[in-house]
Amino acid sequence: MTRIEHSSWQQIAKVIKDIRSTVFVYEWRIPRAVEFDEVDSVSDHVVLYDDELPVATGRLCPDGYLSRVAVIASRRKTNAADEVFKALAEIAQRKNFDVLTICADIAHVESCRKGGFQCSGRVFMEAGVPRQKLSCPVNRFQPVSWDWLH
Repeated sequence: MTRIEHSSWQQIAKVIKDIRSTVFVYEWRIPRAVEFDEVDSVSDHVVLYDDELPVATGRLCPDGYLSRVAVIASRRKTNAADEVFKALAEIAQRKNFDVLTICADIAHVESCRKGGFQCSGRVFMEAGVPRQKLSCPVNRFQPVSWDWLH
């Protein structure tokens, strides 16, 4: 059985750090100093639990940016990322956000467009990967398969 917990960084930082360290720092080799930033302390965070095991996390930044969505390897072929995105979008609606933004690897832009997102700005490089910023009105966000995320 799964459940989502919505919390602040201060209340659940250890659980979030464990998931994001596993996925981004150890698997993707992103420097810890880059992965954990000052935005964490002012963002809304969710953690997805499966039978009380934390398996995924994500954050909603104060500007509507959805980021740091991480799913542990054993749950990547499930709907874990979908549940995280849905929970973050619901928080954004409750907070009366108008627009959500994400950044995606260029290979996954079309998947994001199916979720209601539109390209915004130019393709840019981040950690050697071509990426695209996309935005979506909160009320047009569509749950789609986000299984390409890590």
